[in-house]
Amino acid sequence: MQVYLLTAEGIAGSYEGAFRLTPRVLLRNLPRNIIMPMPEDPLELRLPNGRLLQAHVASFGVDTWRDAEGNLLIDMDPANPVLSLTITGVELSDILPGTEIWLREPKFQASDKPS
Repeated sequence: MQVYLLTAEGIAGSYEGAFRLTPRVLLRNLPRNIIMPMPEDPLELRLPNGRLLQAHVASFGVDTWRDAEGNLLIDMDPANPVLSLTITGVELSDILPGTEIWLREPKFQASDKPS
């Protein structure tokens, strides 16, 4: 059973063949018992023109950085966290606005079914 992550609107950044997608994913929109996707987990990209592409998670998590004093900072409401998805295995030209991103082989805690 695949899990829908987001519909791409654009690219927030890129590095070494990996692309950070927008919008970010609201944590509350993921199935409650899903295990967080990890690097190399397979993705399916469903392009608006009907094409299907395969890609992989490069990273998936909260954006953080350190200030001059070494404190970790975030740019979101901690009560409503959002996660950034960075993917690899496709070309920039493959990521069209309106492309749906699906986790192909999600892993769940305590059961095989999302709740």
